[in-house]
Amino acid sequence: MGKYYEIGGYGRDIAPVAIGSGTPKLITIVGMTGPDQTAAMEAQKTRTAYKYGASIIADVSTEGHIADFHRTIMDAVPMPLSTVPFYEIRQRAIQRDLWPGGISKGFVLDVIAEQAERGVGCMTLHATLTKDLSRQVLQRDRTIKLQARGGGFIYEYIQKTDKENPLWEYLDDILPLMSKYGVAMSLGSSFRSGTVSDNYDALCLQEQLLHSQLCARAETMGVNPMVEIGSHHRYNLIGPYVKCMKRFFNGAPLRLLGPLGTEKGLGYDHITAAICAVPAIEAGLDIITCVTRSEHIGLPDENDIRESLVAIRIAIELSLQEDTPSEKDDISFQCGLGFGSFKPQDVIDLDRALELKRLKNNGSLEGCSMCNDSCRMVLDKERS
Repeated sequence: MGKYYEIGGYGRDIAPVAIGSGTPKLITIVGMTGPDQTAAMEAQKTRTAYKYGASIIADVSTEGHIADFHRTIMDAVPMPLSTVPFYEIRQRAIQRDLWPGGISKGFVLDVIAEQAERGVGCMTLHATLTKDLSRQVLQRDRTIKLQARGGGFIYEYIQKTDKENPLWEYLDDILPLMSKYGVAMSLGSSFRSGTVSDNYDALCLQEQLLHSQLCARAETMGVNPMVEIGSHHRYNLIGPYVKCMKRFFNGAPLRLLGPLGTEKGLGYDHITAAICAVPAIEAGLDIITCVTRSEHIGLPDENDIRESLVAIRIAIELSLQEDTPSEKDDISFQCGLGFGSFKPQDVIDLDRALELKRLKNNGSLEGCSMCNDSCRMVLDKERS
């Protein structure tokens, strides 16, 4: 039996998002990570994500004025905002010439408290990349030694200071802050597989044992945890992997990045992810971080965001499909041929459906140019 809770945002007048309610929730990633990006550009991506069915917006900004950007995003859409606080911790420390050795406990807690007060509803903490585990990174036979960017920043901190991960060291002070403001905790997976050849190893297991401990600690302190699990797994292993993780974490909500079952779909990773999401959803996955066609290539644009959400929503439709066809399926089919009135609930991407109908049929929304006058539906309609 999975666990259920809601994510909202302190002081924000938004409808909370139910996690663990049966239908997977979708996360779209935006953020200021390069010089060519603007807050307005990312805000528009956020609006597109909202329109096409995202449940939560995740900001991964490492540049710009992060606090102002958070407010821009929250003003743009009535959706919960998820962040990675260590990105802002690191950025501020660099700006103040404190990175890495000058970061204090108070510095870390101040940033987390400020984000919570802004209305951030969920925070990803890469707390389980401990000093002990960091020593094993280079010893492992992995194609990609460390997959997560947040984990990479923590690893850099540990290597340069020879100190413990501050998120791990100060966790007993961080959790009461999160509880006070009703912030959910997403346990970041630093050692998740970066390619299907890496798949699952001892580092993954050791980190997940720590995740399991932190889930229990968080719950006793009034914080709702979710666990970030692997992103690159061979297709046949995805369903069993999710089922195993559900049992391992005692029903805690699982957040999956992707997933990707092959590296050969470069440029079409949104399609690979949608295909691979089906067995994950059937196995009980709770949250999907959407992958765009620009994954591993560059920054996604608005259309990439749109395509990623549509593809994953098709996967959800297939995964949760009832055993017998519904009237809704017949309506979608008839509308596609032009024999009914299109409604947003009948087609996952209504705008694209109408656009293609006009493009392929010389502006007409009736019939189909594939068969033209020999279309059986057209002929049957004329006889009736």
